[in-house]
Order: sequence, then C-alpha cells, then structure tokens
Amino acid sequence: MHKAIFMLDYGSDFLWADDQETEDLYGYQVDLVRLGIPEATLALHEFVSYLYHMRLNPIYQNFPSFWSGETHLFFQEKVIQPYNDIKAAVRDGLEIAVAESTAIEMNEQIDVVLINNTLKDFVLNPAD
Repeated sequence: MHKAIFMLDYGSDFLWADDQETEDLYGYQVDLVRLGIPEATLALHEFVSYLYHMRLNPIYQNFPSFWSGETHLFFQEKVIQPYNDIKAAVRDGLEIAVAESTAIEMNEQIDVVLINNTLKDFVLNPAD
C-alpha cells in the first residue's frame, strides 16, 4: 500500500509521499489531481492552503497572528474537511498519516477569549 503524510506547510500542498513507491507514482508532493480528488475538494484544499499562509503575521512571522479566535476555529474546521475528503476519495489505495504538528492544529482546544485578548493586547502595544 502506498503511504502519504498530511501536513500543513506554507505555500505547499498538504499531502507528501512517505515512501519511495508513492513518490515515484505521485511525486514528493503528492499530485492530488492524479489521485482523482474531486474538484470541490481541490478547491477547498487551495482555500485552506491560502488561509494557512495568511495566518502568518505579515510584519514579522514570530509575532502573533492577526486572526481572531473565531478565525482560528473556522480554520480548524476547514483543515479537517479536506483531510477527511481526501481520505474518503482514495479509500484503500493510499494510507494517509497525519504529521504531528498538523494533528495538533486539527485537535487543539482553541480558547477564543484568550486568543482575542492576546491579539487585542498585541495590537494595542506591539512593543510588549
């Protein structure tokens, strides 16, 4: 069975080959079109990839994101959806593991109030 890893990465697709056979067949960054992924899932994947990139603070990447807590919740919901859709589309033809960092993104408990307060504090006094 071919193996891949679902992993969030800035400016890249989310599915990566996890063995040489899979890479030879689909490329290191697994070509979702060659997998036969439905157009709606491809569009959602592209949207989520864009969102992930936009989460970075445009001034300095180590500063907090300008996303509200609600936006973080929205993103979490949206990143889970293409993962589930891709798994359903490939069924038994491809074993898909989730990278540890991505699993954290998908499963972390998001404290909307804390995120919103942190963002507010940062915007009001970015020097701190």
